[in-house]
Amino acid sequence: MLVALLVILGGGLFGGWSYTQRQYYVGATEDGQVAVFRGIQGQIAGMDLSTVHSTSPAELDDLTLAAQEQVKQGIPAKSEPDAARQLAELTSDNPTNPNLKPVCPTPTPTPTATAAAVTPTPAPTVATSAVAPTPSGRPATPVTPAPPTTTPDALPSETVPPVLDPAGCRSPE
Repeated sequence: MLVALLVILGGGLFGGWSYTQRQYYVGATEDGQVAVFRGIQGQIAGMDLSTVHSTSPAELDDLTLAAQEQVKQGIPAKSEPDAARQLAELTSDNPTNPNLKPVCPTPTPTPTATAAAVTPTPAPTVATSAVAPTPSGRPATPVTPAPPTTTPDALPSETVPPVLDPAGCRSPE
């Protein structure tokens, strides 16, 4: 009776393991690569039930947020070729691929603005012709106001390229 129970239990374990090894899905490795996995997602007693079958040069961060969530959850495939096809669709470097973020434009050096020579314009002199008498009856000496101080025009600032949202594009390869 014990031997029959062990045979049934062993056969069940072998059948389960054999089934999992025929399953494939697209997911992400621990270091962020998009890959095809052989097996099923999950762990039993700390053991992974899948292994990396093949990887893509694309990283998880290269995908749009929606595609990242799908890959993190795992995209089941019917077979190994189906998983390879799904991986190729996700990571194909095609401008019409809705799963990949667009490539960030490379910053082009902007010409620096040269400072134009600024010459302050002299302030107009104001002459006072009327002299008010002092309490002693003597005419006061005319007072010429100090010329106003001038500040040069502000120099044009350099054009700063817009900061790109790192989540909205991927770095060129």
